[in-house]
Amino acid sequence: MRLLAGLVLALMLPACGKAGEAKAAGHDTDQAPLPVGIWEHRYADAVGQTYRDVMDLRADGSYVVHASGWMADRGHYTLQDGKLSLESDTDQRHTVTVDVDFQKGHMTTSFVPPGFEAQAQYFRKTDEWTRVTVPPNFPVVEIDGRAVPAGLPSAMASALRTIAEPWQADALPVSVEVDELPNRNFEVDFRFYSPSAFEGMDVRMTAYDLKTSKFDQSKPDAAPLPPDFLDLPRVIADAKESGVKGPLKRASLRLYDTYGAVWGLSTVAEGAWIDAASGERIHDDVTGYIAAYNAQWDQINQQWRAMFRGHSARPHGFSSASSSGDSGTSYDDGGGSGADEPDYSTGLQGSWENGDWDAYDRYQSGAPNDDDCYNYGC
Repeated sequence: MRLLAGLVLALMLPACGKAGEAKAAGHDTDQAPLPVGIWEHRYADAVGQTYRDVMDLRADGSYVVHASGWMADRGHYTLQDGKLSLESDTDQRHTVTVDVDFQKGHMTTSFVPPGFEAQAQYFRKTDEWTRVTVPPNFPVVEIDGRAVPAGLPSAMASALRTIAEPWQADALPVSVEVDELPNRNFEVDFRFYSPSAFEGMDVRMTAYDLKTSKFDQSKPDAAPLPPDFLDLPRVIADAKESGVKGPLKRASLRLYDTYGAVWGLSTVAEGAWIDAASGERIHDDVTGYIAAYNAQWDQINQQWRAMFRGHSARPHGFSSASSSGDSGTSYDDGGGSGADEPDYSTGLQGSWENGDWDAYDRYQSGAPNDDDCYNYGC
């Protein structure tokens, strides 16, 4: 069990550029003031599974730990008397203080869990960190306090060339999913599909981490994406110009009939469809869900009406009527509630079987018009 899990576990962080400006983080040098920099720690567990922890300690006293799920973290740090303290802004489980020692290009952290100080020689966990010298999987642009992934067309092409095609030569990208993490960074999922293998592959990445998984699927979720779609920061800018409010929470890119490639954006305030080629906002339902729902409703409605028209039994209903010695609601079997009332049973039967609901309602209310009587009898 990793006793330093509160510090980092399968971590990696993108550095954020100024608003509207992409910054490819990861090229730290030994001249950076300590402890500022992006640090990584590689290790393996008892079964040989390898991991990479990445932590970004920034000059303004903030830090970012980027991982999938709840381990993604951000907050503020202090360095005093050989101790590095992390105060999490996302989850107090990540708040921790560790002993730290710096050498040229290296950082050593050690940690003893509370309650085990007397047995520190047995329970102390020591990790060696080195400065990150490789670029991230994608640059980021800071928008509304979020580190939004940039360069996604290039990242998708690279994933296709280096991962998907070696897996299946006919693999093509069919969707892009972008989801916010607790640390206000994002995870990107490129989904590929192979028609010959009837299989799909997800290439899921954050700035310094990448995982792949395969799945069986008889056909893809959508048609293949074109290589030249608008990048996500540009799409967010276009959405804001069209009136979309709030920071991004989720985005998806798919190909839709009639509309082509479309970005679907979800902010904390609303959702929007943005054309991935022009950047224009689409106010229609690009998924076709609403139209399909209405068509299904009409189809079922017609089936019910057809059944009514073919029903041979005389309809029954409730009506309000008065009789001698009693007044109020009484049951109407279709033949009237009294001898003095006209018999509309023939008209009720005829209008029911023909699906003429307006005429049926008029018969029920005792006020058929001349056309009703001509068509169905009175």
